[in-house]
Amino acid sequence: MTGSHVPTPPDSVRVPVQVEEGFSRPFTRPRPYEVEKKHDPWPNTWPPSGGFYDVHTTWRQILDAAMDVGRDPSIWLAAFPELASNELLSRITPLTAYLHHDGSQTPLSLRPSPVYSHGAERSAKGVMSYRLGMTMTQWVSRHLIGLPWTIHAEDAAPAGATSDWFAPGKRPDLWAPPRHVGDGYWVLEAKGARRLGRPNVVDGIAQLQAITPAVLPLSHHKVVVGASVEDLVFCFIRYERSHGPSNGDHAEPSSPFWSAYSNMLRYQLIRGAEVGRQRIRVPRSTTARLGVLTRQVG
Repeated sequence: MTGSHVPTPPDSVRVPVQVEEGFSRPFTRPRPYEVEKKHDPWPNTWPPSGGFYDVHTTWRQILDAAMDVGRDPSIWLAAFPELASNELLSRITPLTAYLHHDGSQTPLSLRPSPVYSHGAERSAKGVMSYRLGMTMTQWVSRHLIGLPWTIHAEDAAPAGATSDWFAPGKRPDLWAPPRHVGDGYWVLEAKGARRLGRPNVVDGIAQLQAITPAVLPLSHHKVVVGASVEDLVFCFIRYERSHGPSNGDHAEPSSPFWSAYSNMLRYQLIRGAEVGRQRIRVPRSTTARLGVLTRQVG
């Protein structure tokens, strides 16, 4: 039955993803039929061959990415625990208000909701573009590339970066540690738009190219992720493989406590809910996250 439906956390979602290596070829926005049609499934390896893929995920994983992107919340949480729930809501509410599905497909395709298309003013759509871009960049980094976490570039620099990391000028949004010994850092730029186009991607590549050896004199990969709201939500990934010397002793360790940190804010949100609506799912695996929010928030 068609209509307008808000996704629920367990819902299966299809996200079309276009991948391309290198920054030299200009971006051309794909036509709607290219996005809508079925593609090969994501090969569960990074990097895949260039082209379009269908990635099957869940609405829960997308909300999870919105909550986690770019931070270690422990300091903020200790200073202002009473604001934790509202901060989480500010991250996920634009997604739950402005995205929906029509119930006609399985897995679901996320589309702009009537509230977005007919009720949101331009500034609200701008907020949505930023939030979707950051969310899907975290989703790509976690579920497609396999990175453990991301940090806002304006908040901290990788070990081994020079003081130019914080010099004036545009910089990418996020960075992440190496996936394994011998891997490079990851520098990521997030772009979101109502209709993702060439100017968005060109600007993102320019921000990545600002990370020169004078800024980060260690091996690093560069990735720009673009997310488009219309005509349905899809992602574009353009990447450049790492170059430069080994990271050596500058590699960032993946903290075993990161999963616990990333769930502190969820705990605050759940604790503030009515007792009858509280529900926590704890994974069996000890390597999985300690708990995830399984109820729809909003």
